[in-house]
Amino acid sequence: MISKLATASVLSLILAIGCGSDNAGSTAQKLAVGSACTQDSECGSAPFMCMADHPGGYCMRECDISKGDADCPSESVCQFDGMVGECHAKCGTQADCRSEYVCSPASSDPTNKVSHAFCDAP
Repeated sequence: MISKLATASVLSLILAIGCGSDNAGSTAQKLAVGSACTQDSECGSAPFMCMADHPGGYCMRECDISKGDADCPSESVCQFDGMVGECHAKCGTQADCRSEYVCSPASSDPTNKVSHAFCDAP
């Protein structure tokens, strides 16, 4: 009887841990920054979002330019457009961007600041 009770307790603990892991995963990034999308949930949960008004949709997240690229996933950079910072996919050449986008150069201009070339709507 004790072994059945112990087994049931262990199984309950495993299920509780498993459920916690699933819930934590649901708040993570789902698609890479710059991926095509039609709704926020495809990109992940907040702070990840889908910019559906961009050609083919564009997964991104807001970022704080004062932190450099720290708020952005490793494959992306924080681009500040004078109003808000947004993570964009990095690029080295035009081939690194989706066909609807252009590989824009790095810039130190305060109204368009970004540390690395990035894929942006033309």
